[in-house]
Amino acid sequence: MRNAILCATALIAGVAASSGVYVNATPAPQSRKVTVPAGTRILVRMIDTIDSSKQKAGFRFRASLETNLDTDDRVVAPRGTIV
Repeated sequence: MRNAILCATALIAGVAASSGVYVNATPAPQSRKVTVPAGTRILVRMIDTIDSSKQKAGFRFRASLETNLDTDDRVVAPRGTIV
């Protein structure tokens, strides 16, 4: 069974190499950490419903940004980003 897997892997790698297909040829974009100042107001639209008779403090929910999130005159998260 192991030999069959190795042969299949070698065959797939050979086909990919001969057809010019490259896996992960482009490096992932670098991400930068951004600090949003405390007190920044963020307008969101709820995705998940919240029932105050069932959920407690600390309950996680999903929402999307209703407007772009700007810091230092740069958009760090565009409208529609899930938060």
